[in-house]
Amino acid sequence: MKKSLLIILGIFLLAILSNTEPLKNIVSPYIHTIANLTAAGGLVALFFQFKRERDLNEADFILRINNDFMMNESMSRIYKLLEESKVEGQKENPFSQDDIIDMANYLTYFDPFYSLIERKIVKIESIDPVLAYRFYLAVNNKYMQQMLICSKDKEIAWESIYKLYSYWGKYRENLGREIWQSNHSLSKNDCYNKIVRS
Repeated sequence: MKKSLLIILGIFLLAILSNTEPLKNIVSPYIHTIANLTAAGGLVALFFQFKRERDLNEADFILRINNDFMMNESMSRIYKLLEESKVEGQKENPFSQDDIIDMANYLTYFDPFYSLIERKIVKIESIDPVLAYRFYLAVNNKYMQQMLICSKDKEIAWESIYKLYSYWGKYRENLGREIWQSNHSLSKNDCYNKIVRS
């Protein structure tokens, strides 16, 4: 990559120099035209190289966050409790007060994604296949809502989660994709609209 980048920059500089007054008379018009076309082609190649590099970095990021999630014991334990709660139709609270820290860590894992998406660092379509189910499993769990996300006077602490929920929900609805456990949708919370619009 560095070698091709240096070659492209060298050709670009040659094209610029060949357009300067002292060199215009020395360099033949054919070479001048070839240098300009080569420089233009180099810029296009450079653009595609940067795009490919960005895509590779994003893929690496997605693989790492997936691996981090799977390798974290407390996340896996909360995920298992959420899954069991879903299977049982959320009839009984699977969490105790001792689980609060791990539950908060599970939610906090998703916290930065809203900012990353808003700043166009990560694309929603990249994280959707990997994280959507895990996200909705938590935020649409009524016990997770009661104990943390919608807990009185603590909703604002989860502002990024609410905004991510709104953004992600619109994305999935536009594509006709399922939003798991929507019967316990976070959007049904009294303060949801106020937080999302802030």
